[in-house]
Amino acid sequence: MYQPKINDKNKFEDISLQVHGKIPPQARELEVAVLGAILIEKEAFNAIASFIRPECFYVDAHSTIYQACTNLFVKSQPIDSLTVTEELRNNGKLEEIGGAYYLSDLTNKVASSANIVHHARIIFQKYMQRSAITISNTIINKAYEDVTDPFELLEKAQLQFSNITENLKNSKVSHIANIALMTISQMKENQGKDLVHLGLTSGLSKIDNITLGFCKPDLIIIAGGTSEGKSTLALQIAKHVSINNKVAFFSLEMSNQQLVWKVFSSEINASVAQIRKGKLSTEKRKKLESDVYDDLVKSNFYLYDEGGLSIFDLVSICRTLKAKQGLDMIVIDYLQLLTATGADIKFGIREQEINFISKKLKALAKELNIPVIALSQLSRIEKGTKRLYKLSDLRESGAIEQDADGVMFVFRPHYHDIRDMKINGEEMIFSENDTIIQFAKWRLGETGMTMLKFNKECSRFEDPSFLQEFVEQPAQLKTDEDLPF
Repeated sequence: MYQPKINDKNKFEDISLQVHGKIPPQARELEVAVLGAILIEKEAFNAIASFIRPECFYVDAHSTIYQACTNLFVKSQPIDSLTVTEELRNNGKLEEIGGAYYLSDLTNKVASSANIVHHARIIFQKYMQRSAITISNTIINKAYEDVTDPFELLEKAQLQFSNITENLKNSKVSHIANIALMTISQMKENQGKDLVHLGLTSGLSKIDNITLGFCKPDLIIIAGGTSEGKSTLALQIAKHVSINNKVAFFSLEMSNQQLVWKVFSSEINASVAQIRKGKLSTEKRKKLESDVYDDLVKSNFYLYDEGGLSIFDLVSICRTLKAKQGLDMIVIDYLQLLTATGADIKFGIREQEINFISKKLKALAKELNIPVIALSQLSRIEKGTKRLYKLSDLRESGAIEQDADGVMFVFRPHYHDIRDMKINGEEMIFSENDTIIQFAKWRLGETGMTMLKFNKECSRFEDPSFLQEFVEQPAQLKTDEDLPF
């Protein structure tokens, strides 16, 4: 009879094994029960996928089998003994787990999936215990070394311990009555207050009047063509939000220094060229070195500018930031520069990879319970074509439209050689700095549009002092009587 091996990932130099002769915490029988349930019940995997990972299994073969189930789940394929067998065979791991016979034997040992969640939680608890032992032993061994920095050691240990329970926290399920009670409490607290803005504001009233603020856990797409100012707008929003909230800005196109130049330019009303060359008036130089710098020191604004970033690395970085110092908003410039390198699946075309990334970003927003803003490139419109952007212009993926809670288009008419255009039945004449912000999709409120002024010289968007009233469509909540919380 085949005897599966313990999971190599869970092996460790355990002081308790050496001194006390104790066996690492494990639940082999329950691992069999869980895997058998997954193979006989099509919905069983869904019940535990949010908190059980392959490394949670103590037995090596069980970890491999569960990984195969995960691969099938990601590919939206059914999970049963036949599909898992084929997946393992394709990966060259079928004989490693004991062949098709072992999978068949797993199904014979389980009658139903009735208790799978309870069994899975015990498996997870055993995994946490083993992980705690491993981390503790590492701390003990490192603490004996004179070259070890104790503060760095404790910081790493704290992060490792927090990561153990990360998935368990994400799996919490709440009864609807508890959510209702919380909602009623929020309504009472907000009674009589000005609730024009329900989320994080952009600092631009024309945008905030329509969005009602960026709410959690929304995935917001800011899309536009090349050089239409979407990066500038995102950076300006992030800078404003960071005054009172913690923001992580991932720039996959510009360096951190380029971003800071743009921030300086916006704050002191000078061009990037003037700042780089040091050709500033005494007044602007003093403002930059004192007021602007002091504001940035007090802000909670974190920049990341490494190119070739994968979605998995981004998720990992954001989880770490959230755990160590808190995080209230993520901005990604831009979505199409992310990769899915490291995924255990093959993408036939780039569109499939973008679809995968889009879903991961939405999942990240829900996991961290914060708004995620991702910039997106749009397909080019022929110069002079008198039409606004539409959702079908989103490049490489229809999933972006589906996954996003809100989609904003940045449209500069003069950039497209458009001087006039009929909008909502009215003829519009545009100046060079006019920028139309379209809200093609907004889950919280209604779609609409407004207009901003783009000051290209100092990289800043501004609320216009006047606006043709028929252009702007103010936000209306989908429910007239009650605000959604």
